[in-house]
Parts: sequence; C-alpha cells; structure tokens
Amino acid sequence: MPEKQLRNLYSRVDKNNDGSVDFDEFVDYLYGAKPSVTKAPDICNEKFFQFAGEEMDGKEFAKFCQDCGIIGKGFRREDIDVTFAKVLPRGKRKISLEVGAEGFSQYDKLLCLLAEKKKMSHAEIFDLVAGGEMILSGTKADAVRFHDDKTLYTGAHGHNDKHGRAEAEAAAPHVIKEKFDIGVEGDWTACEEKFNMFQQTGDGMTNREFVKLCEDARIIDRELAKGEIDLVFTQMHKQKFSFEDFQGALRLVAERKKAQIADIQAVIAACNGPNLHATEAEYNKFHDDQSLYTGMHAGEGLKGR
Repeated sequence: MPEKQLRNLYSRVDKNNDGSVDFDEFVDYLYGAKPSVTKAPDICNEKFFQFAGEEMDGKEFAKFCQDCGIIGKGFRREDIDVTFAKVLPRGKRKISLEVGAEGFSQYDKLLCLLAEKKKMSHAEIFDLVAGGEMILSGTKADAVRFHDDKTLYTGAHGHNDKHGRAEAEAAAPHVIKEKFDIGVEGDWTACEEKFNMFQQTGDGMTNREFVKLCEDARIIDRELAKGEIDLVFTQMHKQKFSFEDFQGALRLVAERKKAQIADIQAVIAACNGPNLHATEAEYNKFHDDQSLYTGMHAGEGLKGR
C-alpha cells in the first residue's frame, strides 16, 4: 500500500487522534464497531465550567473525579491520567466542550469512558457528575493564645487596632500566580528512545534514573537544581514512570524552568544516552613503581616494562 493510504488507514483506526492505536480501537476497526458515545446533558457541562472553566487539564480532571465521587470501584487514582490521555488531542494538554465533526465533544467521550470503566450506564455516570460539588479545603492554623488573644498585645501592637482584623486582610492585594505557558509540544518519538535508554529494568523509570537523564541532558543547571527534579518526580505520585508519566514530568520541568516544552523535548532528543563514569584508583607508589618490586615479583615487574 502507498504511504498515503497507510496514513489514511491509520487515521481511521486512531479514533481519538492521540497518535497511537490501543487494543480497543484495533478491535473496533476490525469488527466495524461504532464507538458508544452519548452527548452529556447541560448540567454536566455546567460542572465542567465549575471545575475548569473553558478548558480542563489533567490536574483539574483529577479534582473533578475526586469531588464527583467517581474514584472507587472500577476506577482508581492510577486510572485518571491514562483515561484523560485517551481523549486528549495530540500535542495538547487540555480538553474543551467544543463539538467535533462526529457530533461529540472530548468531554462527552471522557464521561462515556468513565462509564465504561466503572461498568455503569451513561445515564448513571451523568447523574453522578451532576451531583458532584467542588470542595474547597484549606489548612487552618492551630490556636495560639498569644496571637489570637489580642488583649495580651503589648507596645506598638497593643495600640494598633488593625492587627488581625478582616479590613487589613481585605486591603492587602491578592496576588494570583499565573501558570507559565509551555507552548505546543513536538514529536515525542526521540524522547521515548531516550526514556528506554535510561530505564534499566524495562518496567519503568525510577527517580534516580530520571535525575540521571536530566543531568546528562543538562536540564539541571543554575535555573533548575537537582532537588527540584526530585520534587517533580514526587509530584507525579508514582514509584516508577511509564512513558506517559515521563511526558507529564517533563511538562512540569518546563513550567519550573519557564521554558517551552518543545525546547525540553529537543534537549532530551539530543542527549547521547547515559554517561558512564568509572572510578580511577589513586596512584600508589609501591604498586605502580615496578622498580621497587622485590623477590619473585621483581621479575614479573620487569616483564611488564
């Protein structure tokens, strides 16, 4: 078959346009099965806006699953990233409510995947989402007598009626830290090759191997210390990285370095692989200076000259 026909065939099999064909897509194509997708009702779309706004990323989807009670039987925390990746457009990090050519949005497909995973009907998953509410939680400081009891204030603090008052807090500017835009992703093929080179056991990349890759690719520098790479690994909540986890970690690295993800991909792709460093023994006079050999070793030493 000509390459053009092969590409068209691949596009037909890859229903969710994520750049890869999973087993379900392969079977559906062989048997001509139509994807079972139902358009979500308006109340579910309202929940989308409540949790994410115009677009939803992986972190917001995880919060969505937690607060809507989706995590449980049939769907674990470990399934969140994999399920979200199945509807994520290639090269993108967020989904939207925009309706595609087939008449469904990425969000519609995502909810139907959740229903399939939990072995529920589409109507049941819609009801579950409709009943969910975003839970806002914050850490409350323990009571401290000398801070909370303002009758105990002395000196200048005792004469300042603004201490601890809501008006003072309201007057303070509220700063919202914007997330750095890492731009559009490139092709991950070369990065996957380097991922396979650095993981030694073949069943995932450890923290040590991830740090080693970042060191050898010179991602670790004055702007990004080694300790921050450890924090990125911890932030992923994985003992070992799959390639999808590795991609997510590199996106976090790009945010921390305030760099474009395509530049990080290029640096990883240009890496030649693990740098192996052997330990060289220190010079020892009585071992390395063969002229000092005595007895039977003296003859052996001369042979090596």
